[in-house]
Amino acid sequence: MASVNTFIESDLRFEFPENWSVRKFDQTAAYRSLSGFGLKGVDFLCLAPAGDLWLVEVKNFQRRLGRAFTPRRGPDHIAKQVGKKFVDTGRLIRLMDRAMQRRWYGRLLWLWSRLWGGLSTAGHYGFWAEANRRVADPRRVVCLLWLELPDRENDYLITVRDAVEEELEPGVRLVVAGSQTGEKLPFSVTPKAATL
Repeated sequence: MASVNTFIESDLRFEFPENWSVRKFDQTAAYRSLSGFGLKGVDFLCLAPAGDLWLVEVKNFQRRLGRAFTPRRGPDHIAKQVGKKFVDTGRLIRLMDRAMQRRWYGRLLWLWSRLWGGLSTAGHYGFWAEANRRVADPRRVVCLLWLELPDRENDYLITVRDAVEEELEPGVRLVVAGSQTGEKLPFSVTPKAATL
């Protein structure tokens, strides 16, 4: 049985620690309500117990379902898309927090979480209030681009990383990783098990 913090994205299995609060962003009401306004979002929002907010975007260009997926555009194009997703996600988090403050019960819950930290991040209001608190401090934001490439294309990875870094707010930490990089992360990423 899959754990509550196990997700499948782009034929990859992401297993986050149990003490992390994770949302598959495109499945949240916040994303669905604002996505039609030209804002893009990352694949996962993660609140780590150490105080970091992880924004995780996944791009898998490995062979899947018998087809080879290759980057159709250069690394600068992918970097612009991914950079926009990271920036827009921060905006969406701020918008969500403001929207919650407008409702009377949202204001009460928001105030409770701000003053006493009394809301669990497993709940809707607690999660968004805490995400907003963390996104306000760029040093607490980790942007992870999980990039699977068909071959070891280190120059491509380096070019993408450098271009994405230019899109981000100063102080935000950027990690570009994939199975080919061997990057150590606080969670695991493996190919999705084949279904029979």
